[in-house]
This record gives sequence, structure tokens and C-alpha cells, in this order.
Amino acid sequence: MALRIFTGAAGSRFVCDDDGGFGDAVAAISIRANAPISSCAREPAAEPFLRELGKMSQKQLYDCYQAFRKTKVCPEHCHGNCNPANAPGQSTHERFNDGKAYTFWPPFIRLPVWARGIDVQIDRVGEFCAEARREGFTVTLTYPGSAKEAQHVNFRKTPKINLWSVRPLKEGSSGPRVRLVVRLLWGIRDPQTSKPYLDPHVHPNGKFTAQVTASVKAFQRDHHLPANGVVEIHTIRALQGRGGYGRQKRREQRNDGRPRIRRRSSGRGRARAR
Repeated sequence: MALRIFTGAAGSRFVCDDDGGFGDAVAAISIRANAPISSCAREPAAEPFLRELGKMSQKQLYDCYQAFRKTKVCPEHCHGNCNPANAPGQSTHERFNDGKAYTFWPPFIRLPVWARGIDVQIDRVGEFCAEARREGFTVTLTYPGSAKEAQHVNFRKTPKINLWSVRPLKEGSSGPRVRLVVRLLWGIRDPQTSKPYLDPHVHPNGKFTAQVTASVKAFQRDHHLPANGVVEIHTIRALQGRGGYGRQKRREQRNDGRPRIRRRSSGRGRARAR
């Protein structure tokens, strides 16, 4: 499962899942609700990104909490982050259930990507949950009644509707989902020219420009989709599918530039979460 840094409301930056566009969806909800995000992923794989942001992992937060319990003093290196924290492997920020967030989910099986815990600016939690509901998600406080956990929310089930179906992207659109489309177009090569559908030197800064529209139309024509330049559910699925295939082909061509014959598995591919 891939992680990266996302940007939400008020320039808030957080580490979350790149799989299935979940992190982009969380960032988009955050921006529309004007609800900054302080934390999403905290497992060991997130630590390099967390260090870049000056934030703490689940283990670090747990260690600070335990130190505070023993001495009644929050260590200086914890910077005031000594609130109650679950042990590593028992937090939804690491996609594990603590027995409270999800009553019937086994604690030893990782939660799906959409079930990851998210910390939202406390005074904007209500707005974040309301905006998420408009997108078809059910989001609630994980620990209602706990003042020290009033920022912690969880998505309770997969969305009834899909963001790409309800709000497709087109020329003039902007935001995190446009950045996702641009990254995919940078990485997928046009079979006629062997060049990326969108030149990696083109940086539209999160805006769906005329160049992005032209690139999307070219991709749609090559993949038997309506060439209208609109990125809806079918186009984003095709882009995400080809994105993975393109990376695999480049790995196979690394040694001598000639593609190797690779036996295709008869099993179904792994479904993308969210």
C-alpha cells in the first residue's frame, strides 16, 4: 500500500494512502469543509514522511504517553504530545482495530484503506463529517465523549456513491484529484509516440488546463473511451490500471531496453480500495 504526503485545508499536510485515490478524497473533503487535517497514517512505513513534516509516529506518541503516565511530566522531546495513545499495532492510524473503533473487526487483521483513522482540527470536525456525507461516506467520532480524542474520526463504510461519478473533472477543475490525474498522465506512455501522454515538464499546479484536456482525450481515444476530456469513474479506473502496468513494463525493460516475456497470472488482480 503506497503512502505519500497530501495537502488539505489551510495548507495542512498529512501522510495518507495513495491507493484508490483515498488520500486525494480526504484532502478534497478537508479543503471544501475548511477542516485542516493533522494526522492520517502513522505506521512505520509513514515515518520518513512524518519526519519530513516534523510529526510523530504512533510508536513515538505511545512512548510519550507512557513516559507521562510514569512521571506526570511530558518529556521535552514530545513537544506537548502526551495525550492517550494506543500501542503500536492497535491504532486505526496504522489500520489496526483497537476494539472500540470497529466492534466486529478482528484486531490482528489490517483494516481496509478507507477505515484508517484521521485527526481533524477539533472545531471543524462537524463540517468535515458533513462534507464527507455529501460524498457518500459515513464519518463519525471514534471516541465520542472523550475531550482528548475529539479530533479523531473514522470512515465507517465504503461510500455509497463514487466521487469520480458524482463530480467528474474537466477543464477548469482544480485541486488534489487533478494532481492525481496529472501524475498518472506523466507516467503513462502513448503507444504511438512512446512518450508520456502529458510531458513531465508541464506542471499545471493542480489546475485542469487545456494541455491536460488534450492529454486526457488522447488517452481516452487509445483506450476506447468517449474522447470528451472529462475524467469520470471509467477514465480514472483506466488511468490507474495503466499506471501500474506502465511501472511494471519499465522495470522489465531496465536491463537492455527490450521487453521480456512475462507470463500473465490467471488470477484476478487486487482490487483498489476506495
